Amino acid sequence: MKSLKLVLMPLLLTFSLIGCGDKGVSFDGQDEKSFLQSMKLVEQSISEQPETKKAYNEAMEAIYFKATMQLYHLKASEFDARIRAALDGKTAQDVIDDQNDIFVHIVNG
Repeated sequence: MKSLKLVLMPLLLTFSLIGCGDKGVSFDGQDEKSFLQSMKLVEQSISEQPETKKAYNEAMEAIYFKATMQLYHLKASEFDARIRAALDGKTAQDVIDDQNDIFVHIVNG
C-alpha cells in the first residue's frame, strides 16, 4: 500500500499543479521550493512550442532585467518574494501577455 502512495502522490501533485480543465500549468508562489518546481513545470509545458518558449523566455528576461534595475536596493530575499508574488498563478502565456502588469506588481510590491 505504501508503494502505491509513493506512485500516486507525485501524479496527484502534478495534476493539482496542472489543474484539470483550467488555463494550464501555472507558477506557485507559495514558497521558494514550490516556485522553482512550478517554474520547471511551466517551462516543460511549453517545451514543444518553440515560438511560445522564445516569447516566454524574452518576457521573463525583460521582467527580471527591468525589476532588477528598479529594485537594486532590495535584499535578495525581498526581491525574490516580490517575483514569486507577481508570478503566482500565472501561466507561460500570462507571462507573455501580461509582462508589463507583472513588472508593475513587482515594483509596487
